Amino acid sequence: MPESAAVRLHQGLVPLLKEVGEVPPGPFIPARFQVEALEAVLRGDVFVSAPTGSGKTWIAERAMEQVLARGGTAWYTTPLKALSNQKFHRFQKLYGAERVGLLTGERKIRPRAPVIVATTEILRNALYDGGVTPDLAVLDEAHYLGDPERGMAWEEIIMLAPAVTHLLLLSATLQNVDDLADWMGRVRGRPPAVVRESERPVPLRRVLVEARGHLLPENLAPRVRGGERRRGWLSTTVRELAEASLLPAILFFPARRECDDAVRELSAVRLPGEAERRAGYRVWEQRFPYLAVHPFRWFLIQGGVAPHHAGHLTAWRLAVEDLLDQGLVRAVAATTTLASGLDVPARTVVLSTLSRQSPEGRVDLTATEFHQMVGRAGRRGRDRIGVVALPASSRGEALLGLALSQAETEPVRSAFRPGYTQVLNLLARRTLAQALDELERSLAAYEAEKYGTERVRPVRHLRRFPPGAAAQTLEHTRDPLGQAFLLRAVILQSLGYLDAEAHLTEDGRWAARLRHHRMLVLAEIVRRDGIPAAAPRLAAMAAALGSERAPRAGGEGVRLGGLSSLVRRLARLEEEVGADPDPFEQEFRQEWDRRRRRAISSPAERRAAACEAWARGTEWTTLVREFEVEEGDLQRIVLQAAEVLMQLEGLPQPQVRAVAHETRTLLLRPPVL
Repeated sequence: MPESAAVRLHQGLVPLLKEVGEVPPGPFIPARFQVEALEAVLRGDVFVSAPTGSGKTWIAERAMEQVLARGGTAWYTTPLKALSNQKFHRFQKLYGAERVGLLTGERKIRPRAPVIVATTEILRNALYDGGVTPDLAVLDEAHYLGDPERGMAWEEIIMLAPAVTHLLLLSATLQNVDDLADWMGRVRGRPPAVVRESERPVPLRRVLVEARGHLLPENLAPRVRGGERRRGWLSTTVRELAEASLLPAILFFPARRECDDAVRELSAVRLPGEAERRAGYRVWEQRFPYLAVHPFRWFLIQGGVAPHHAGHLTAWRLAVEDLLDQGLVRAVAATTTLASGLDVPARTVVLSTLSRQSPEGRVDLTATEFHQMVGRAGRRGRDRIGVVALPASSRGEALLGLALSQAETEPVRSAFRPGYTQVLNLLARRTLAQALDELERSLAAYEAEKYGTERVRPVRHLRRFPPGAAAQTLEHTRDPLGQAFLLRAVILQSLGYLDAEAHLTEDGRWAARLRHHRMLVLAEIVRRDGIPAAAPRLAAMAAALGSERAPRAGGEGVRLGGLSSLVRRLARLEEEVGADPDPFEQEFRQEWDRRRRRAISSPAERRAAACEAWARGTEWTTLVREFEVEEGDLQRIVLQAAEVLMQLEGLPQPQVRAVAHETRTLLLRPPVL
């Protein structure tokens, strides 16, 4: 990307370029929808549906400010720990450090503060325990209601929250917000105020990026010539964006390696402002000294470009976001992590492709995913317009991008699936009949009634059951949601967590305190005295229960104390009674390393070995090298293990609590935190 290369922009871009510029400084004036929502939340529940980057967080901040002024309490929940950390630091500046607490799965900071920032599952857990009655509960990223893995937590909060708590749901633009609001009204006994905003605060304009990287006006989409993406296209694109005053930009790529490679390519040119970036980054180095040796440090400081994806440590991503927000970075190469709720916009968003990575390989972007990314274009109060640069290596790709930009987001559908945690916690407070009635309050039940949709897959086959209320009720239940609940209850009874009347046994009462997606496995380990007495071995077991991407190496010789056989036994039990078995069993199977052409340890064993080594004091850089794992993945492996340990610390067994606390303390040291 030579600095001396002459840059000639397409003449068709001239009208757009005339709109580019900064908004003159002036006082902040809230939009109509912001004022409307703020007034409504004083009276009751509110559902806000507005475009990404429109200022929904402002509503929550002012509402919490009012709650604090009255001496009340508020919770602010997010789906991502990174987003929770971001809001925690921001709210401390707004309200004072002592008035803000943070609760995530692995740590607690000022849990009795009047403002609590938490991941969504933490508030759900607190409502299960009946120990919180906040005046206000903010559910950020409410469109996660439909997330297959996480959506249940949002649904349960709406069902469990006390009537005195005002709920404020903040969501990107939704197609079926009226249905969701109608369901909320039925569950809560009062309809929420629905506040919509369809207009973006910063108008969005589109350009095309053809195969060589040149920018074209969108009206040339039907005339784009097909061709393979040319080598060096990205440098050409960024050079033309700079000429058009369209930086800073967020460059979205489907894979982490593409992000890192893009930064290496773009860092060839040193960007003015190195002293300012060095000073800005030094603030983060002082807080997190290990950032001083980050491999992309010089790319950020000298070139003003940086990668941002889940393979990097949280502290690095926070530093990049901060410098981008300050205008010190010209380009950030990101995966969709930067699109998922993080409030870090730029003047321009560049999409390298209209597909993304998934467990099944590359899949096309949905309209919702597309709008989440392009919504980062345009900084409110700073830019006159935001620009999205769409990939146009072919006529079809160009037209698809334009079609996605006009498409409505997909409707949110319930992800409610009764699990062991739900069964135990419902039956801890209700009879079996009342618990089944409670299921009828779910969004899944509402959808089935309104649309005739099947809520969960029906039971495939019925086998013998232990005698009891759950098995008897199951014989006469045809509702798929009720069947799924009762099958879990039958399994819990067969293992001794429920009695024949579907009441919690002594084991069931303490097991109900385990709010983890591997709750049954964890409970069985505890019940069978399988918790290791040595902290490093407990760290290994806790990490094996995680779901994070496993290291590419290691795991040989790790001892998991029969954990794999326990997981297989529980899976067989689920199959025997006709419940869908937990796919977790696959985590304990050996894998084939295509690069080395040999079998390697299972993902669970590789996670366990890495975490055990960390607990034994192995240096972080040594772990990263020897286990062939990216820092961000390793950090989340350790954090997920710490979540398991936090669950164990809440149990009544003193020895379990003690070793769990010791182990968690060993794990949560820099650079993990």
